Amino acid sequence: MLLNYTFICNTPYHVFISYILANLLKITEQNHKYNLVLIGSGLERYSKPRSHSFGLNFQWNSIIHLSKEVIKAEFSAKLFLYNLNTLRIARKQAKAYFKKNKVDYLFVFVDNDAINSLFIQFFNKKNFNGKLILVEEGTSAYINPEYFSQKKWKKSIKSVLKKLFRFPNPEDNPVGENSQPDYCIVSKIDSLKDNFARGAQYIEWPSGLFPRDITLNFIYEYIHELDSEEDLLYQKPLLFITQPLSEDGVISITQEIEYVKIVKKIAEIEGKPVLVKPHPREKKEKIKLYRNFGFTVLDKFKDVPAELLLMIYEPNLVVSVFSSAAINYALRNNGKVLWLERMIVKKKKLEFALLEKLIAEKRVYAPNNMQEMQRILPFLLSCVLVHC
Repeated sequence: MLLNYTFICNTPYHVFISYILANLLKITEQNHKYNLVLIGSGLERYSKPRSHSFGLNFQWNSIIHLSKEVIKAEFSAKLFLYNLNTLRIARKQAKAYFKKNKVDYLFVFVDNDAINSLFIQFFNKKNFNGKLILVEEGTSAYINPEYFSQKKWKKSIKSVLKKLFRFPNPEDNPVGENSQPDYCIVSKIDSLKDNFARGAQYIEWPSGLFPRDITLNFIYEYIHELDSEEDLLYQKPLLFITQPLSEDGVISITQEIEYVKIVKKIAEIEGKPVLVKPHPREKKEKIKLYRNFGFTVLDKFKDVPAELLLMIYEPNLVVSVFSSAAINYALRNNGKVLWLERMIVKKKKLEFALLEKLIAEKRVYAPNNMQEMQRILPFLLSCVLVHC
């Protein structure tokens, strides 16, 4: 019987992991359908792979870019009306997709996003024997949701309006608490937060690097810019994974500049070039700031998963405030990570079992203040140089 495996993707990283899973499935399940559903903007690159890949005989049966809009998280009357229209379009698209396709296995990476929740709802209605698989997308499977909680009054108002207009997940529950997946694919079962995909059968990713042949094939199909040899000049750099911290009100732009100065100082001591993987939501002024510090900004790769760039450039050191890509690098590549969240973000301290384990294993270094940073830095840099 011909089975349908459908992967719902909201980010480039989702596409990369879906590609790996689909290839691994096809090794044992040759003659089945593998469909890729892209939701949201910034995924145009992944809707048009090269017609012929090398090494592996894999192609998606169909790639569908459905709702190119996304539900905005901010709260305002204007955005609420925008979200209503986006939801109307997504509901129509989800209904049409499941009317046309009998999906046997639906893979999702988030179950608390409104559009993903719609697809899960239609899947459950149409496919009584279908299996829902929730795939870990980062640290959300491990972090206590209180760290990112909103003000109660604001959350209550949003919840009432969402219920009134039939938004999925009106309570804004965290990832892993909104669906009842049959299976859940995660990196570390013993480090999961409470209530994450409770009742599901857990499947643990094998440790170590993702399959090299599949990764190289993905790069060939989608990351066309790497045809240029100049990109290979930056082997073993310091990779700086940035985030929209001032844009999201986590810290001020002044505080952000101060921590960029820390990265500059580290680079000068190590004598390595700094490559910046910018976040798609960072402002142009911030990108210009990075260049003013003498960093090389990977603009052309802004829609490429940071995890993939880490595999391509193999940096000696990764610096980030709290990017899940940095955690993945420490976990899978056994790379060294400087985690600045405890120094930079003063409101709350991010604590979860997986992070503490990586700190204990000296794969992640998380100074609480500048004094600790000064004590850690000489050891960290010497360790990086001799690959300890």
